[in-house]
Amino acid sequence: MLILHAGPAWNTQTVGTLQRGNVVCLVGRDGATTWLLVGSGQAFLGWAPVNAFWANVPFTILPVMSGGTTGPTPIPPIPTPVPVSQTYVVQWGDTLYSIAQRFGVSQAALAQANNIAATSWVYAGQTLVIPGVGTTPPPTTGTTYVVQQGDYLVSIAARYGLIWWQLAQANNIQPPYVIYAGQTLIIPR
Repeated sequence: MLILHAGPAWNTQTVGTLQRGNVVCLVGRDGATTWLLVGSGQAFLGWAPVNAFWANVPFTILPVMSGGTTGPTPIPPIPTPVPVSQTYVVQWGDTLYSIAQRFGVSQAALAQANNIAATSWVYAGQTLVIPGVGTTPPPTTGTTYVVQQGDYLVSIAARYGLIWWQLAQANNIQPPYVIYAGQTLIIPR
């Protein structure tokens, strides 16, 4: 359990608690790199001491965020993209449930998108539409960057003078904001 504070100090108001399994993102730090700003999705959750986290990269690459007792500068919202769909070819051993889990959609939504009952069997070779999953093409303006082992959005964005959420938005990267080595990113101007 980790208690989050309204500002980067112990004497600030408690604003929340993280439990094991919560998915969060470190989005900023105080000037001394003793406190880290914790976010989830499009909003900040609060501040936590740096010694509560372990990472294989230095926390000093996170942007310095204002805080004090009034709280951090809010993270601008990332617009919700229009959902698109993709298809998936059922493999041997797949079930409607396992496919829904794999793509993070409900079994009912998957069944509805394919005009079948939520209790239907699927068969190997069957093509299913996965609702709301897919990628819209990234914008064609800007520079491209191929993600290297150990890169993450904050470090790449800082290299190009951007904020991590600008890079996520330009490439339609959604929570939990995962990138992988070999992925090509658009660096917006």
